[in-house]
Amino acid sequence: MNRLLRAAPAALGTLIALALLAAALLQAPRLPLLLLGVAALAWFAQPQPRWPVAAIVPLGPVLDFFFLTPGREIYATEVVLLAAAAWWLARRALAPRPWSRPAPATLLWLAFAAVGLIALAAGPGGGPANPTWLRGVRLLLLAAAVPLLLAEGSAARRPGPLAWWTAATLGATFLLAAGGAAEFLLTIAGKSDEEPGSFYRGSVGLAVHLAFFAPLGLALWLGDSGRRWRLAGALVWLAAAACLPLTASRGAMGSLAVTAALLLAATALAGDRRRLRAPLVALAALGAFAVVLLLKPELAGESFAYKLRASLAGDYFSTRLPAWREAAAAVAAHPLAGEGPEAYAPSIPLELARRLGLPAALLAIAALLAALAAAARASRRLATGASPQAAGLSLSSVALGVAAGLAGLLLVGLAETGLGNRTTPLIAATLAVTALLGAARTDHGS
Repeated sequence: MNRLLRAAPAALGTLIALALLAAALLQAPRLPLLLLGVAALAWFAQPQPRWPVAAIVPLGPVLDFFFLTPGREIYATEVVLLAAAAWWLARRALAPRPWSRPAPATLLWLAFAAVGLIALAAGPGGGPANPTWLRGVRLLLLAAAVPLLLAEGSAARRPGPLAWWTAATLGATFLLAAGGAAEFLLTIAGKSDEEPGSFYRGSVGLAVHLAFFAPLGLALWLGDSGRRWRLAGALVWLAAAACLPLTASRGAMGSLAVTAALLLAATALAGDRRRLRAPLVALAALGAFAVVLLLKPELAGESFAYKLRASLAGDYFSTRLPAWREAAAAVAAHPLAGEGPEAYAPSIPLELARRLGLPAALLAIAALLAALAAAARASRRLATGASPQAAGLSLSSVALGVAAGLAGLLLVGLAETGLGNRTTPLIAATLAVTALLGAARTDHGS
């Protein structure tokens, strides 16, 4: 009986994951996406290490770009992750064992997913006949599955997944920033008031991503990782800093400035001021670039120029206040289950509350805050140990960068949205990373 009770949740999860995968592929019957789904099922049918998912999730926004359906309702990363989750749950059902207790941040995130699913079932979302409702269910299922998949078992004691996640995150962030800059220079500069969207095909998604993950690059640049990691971190952060003005997102630019100041202050307080020399030179160059933009804001596009002039005139929120008031009124009218997955608000907390209700929104924000605190604690603990590294990567620097990135996400999320089917797996994987960092020992050298 105990064996059956242990197997039941995994068996039910397997059926749900397969059903959602089938529904997604039938909803968007494009041959490349169908082939990707078949390939993912075949790949994950064999026992695999955790690194493929650790690398696939951060690269998701880039991978998705080449498989986007006309309505962009189905994302390639969702297909791959549903296949991975189905096989992982199937193995747990066939060989049931006790579930290990998740880290506090992951536990809060799982509660957010569960409460969100209840809200979708009880709210006015339209049910399974509505593709957007199914999309919301996929989002919440993957939100729950990804951190468990990455953090299960002995993976927490191995630094490999952390190195793969960090490399993939840096690579994806650089590609997104470079893609946004290239898009602006080739198709937008001097022609319109459009903003580059890069692989996201939207400037908001691009801006939120850069604000979330660019701090990891700066933390590595300022840290004691190997030379290649520091160089990669520098390139990523500088590319993000150069691209963000093109998106005209004041929230993202402010977020990047705050996290940079925090990381520079943390490095100075740590006492190793030699690491500040190159970043400070780069910041001085960026300061000169900022002066040029102040004098000639059209260089970064008409949208940036308009918002800069509005900011200099003291107008920071006129484009947001009406939408915030409307969202707050909608949340007050539907506080428990929200209005369904199609609701919108230009703020991550408000959008979550409007879509899934206040309980789900509060749990999600609590999970992010708990993960931020856990990453900060892990950074301090790892820094006082034997400088644990994975392939020359300082785990203490990774933890500090993750903490700063979560702070950046919370800051930019006050004024921008973006917690959708492309961003949610990124957050879920980051929560898993904080759990891995918290479990990392300070006595391994590689």
